[in-house]
Amino acid sequence: GGKTPDYSLYARDLHVLFPDARFIHIIRDGRDVALSLFKLSWGPKVPLLAARHWRERVESALNFGRTLDRRSYLELYYEDLVQYPAQQFRRLIHFIEYEGDRERIVRDFENATAPKVKRDNYNKWVLEISPRQLRIFEQEGGQLLETLEYALIHPELAGRPVSIWREMQQHVLNLAIKLYRGEGLRGIYLRGQRFLRETTRKLASLSRPEPTQTVHPKESSYVA
Repeated sequence: GGKTPDYSLYARDLHVLFPDARFIHIIRDGRDVALSLFKLSWGPKVPLLAARHWRERVESALNFGRTLDRRSYLELYYEDLVQYPAQQFRRLIHFIEYEGDRERIVRDFENATAPKVKRDNYNKWVLEISPRQLRIFEQEGGQLLETLEYALIHPELAGRPVSIWREMQQHVLNLAIKLYRGEGLRGIYLRGQRFLRETTRKLASLSRPEPTQTVHPKESSYVA
């Protein structure tokens, strides 16, 4: 099965194509996700855009998944997976209705895989994210963090509108960091090409003459 978070943006379409599919949604503290995104060449480098990236995908998955029944959708928290891997593995094989010897596969998992899990690989944001980055992230993503029952450091900021100045500052800083690291030129080129294609398509559709429609005496031009 696929595991990219971007699938959440197209989950409804995937469900239409694969109506019997089972969706496993792994939820992780967005502040830890931001730290991971900062390290990826394609990822946002600033907290506002990282929070938005995380929030859009998680909200999309929640809005879709929570309309399904328990047989089709399962939520797992990343923090539970790393702290209690065997327990969460049991939930997983029960969800997929594993038909083999469940106790045996759990034992195999506990002996071979569970010991390799980094039990402390969560809440790294507490030490690694700066106070300023934390404030900006919780302003943009704090409401969703609260919905998911993660504790906030700055609950008073959650959901507060982002100023135009902050929006511009974060976008400029994001671009500057990518350019400095040599990660931005290709991205700028690809986004420019995509924008050009979309603009050309829209202009072409606007320039096409609309077909004339003849209304016969016995036909109504009104559509309810």
